[in-house]
Amino acid sequence: MHRIRFIRGQRRELYPPGYRCVTRITRWGNPYKVADYGREEAVRLFRAMLERMTPDELRAYLAPLRGATCLACSCKADELCHADVLIEYLEGDTVTYDFAAFCAQADAQAAELLAELDALCKGIDESLYNVCTNPLVLENDSEEVSDDDDSE
Repeated sequence: MHRIRFIRGQRRELYPPGYRCVTRITRWGNPYKVADYGREEAVRLFRAMLERMTPDELRAYLAPLRGATCLACSCKADELCHADVLIEYLEGDTVTYDFAAFCAQADAQAAELLAELDALCKGIDESLYNVCTNPLVLENDSEEVSDDDDSE
């Protein structure tokens, strides 16, 4: 399988039979824009996105592309492109899944969330402590109110 350049507005019959479009507007497009991340980082992030998928998710994601003769993207032929990553996965014999890397990433995210939660709880605990140890002083504390009203 190879990659061809997709040119917007070009007649479809000029593309080879069996091609699949993988530009940004399709579900296989790279959500990481080259303008925002640079070409290498955008492709690296796309690869990382695929690596985070479970084997079943990845198979389902790639299934419509299997059997394509080529993938069409708007990148130039001599530029690094996310379609090259898709081709690597499509031509691979098996879908590999780095479970250890996935677990390490999940552990790191969980640790970050727990740290945020801990900081939040500490702030709440300090607020409650301040309320309990500093009783409210009422302005009219010295005036006593009697049930016996002698003003009649």
